[in-house]
Amino acid sequence: MQKTWMTHLPHFLDEHGGLPLEFHASARRMLKALCKFVAYATNFDGEGDELPQCFMVSKRKRCRGKVTPLISMEDDAIIWHCFKCGSGGCISGWQGTLWDLSEHFESH
Repeated sequence: MQKTWMTHLPHFLDEHGGLPLEFHASARRMLKALCKFVAYATNFDGEGDELPQCFMVSKRKRCRGKVTPLISMEDDAIIWHCFKCGSGGCISGWQGTLWDLSEHFESH
């Protein structure tokens, strides 16, 4: 099942920039996956990192595909795609979040 997700990350974070506890389990799973996509795409060291797992579910079965998240040169959004289920999306507003590892690598 192919889907496209357009996500502005700050809309889903609590006042401290973390994951809200009151979200339904499936929404938290999706949000955790999107945050992993941000961490992967901004980890410029990247040594030993395994591609993140897709979060899609179809007919009660989780997709076992891996996601390739990359930072777009055009608008700094994180673009991701799962080659197994075909789902993908765009994450904006990730800069400065807890999962933005780019500052960590720029300061070293």
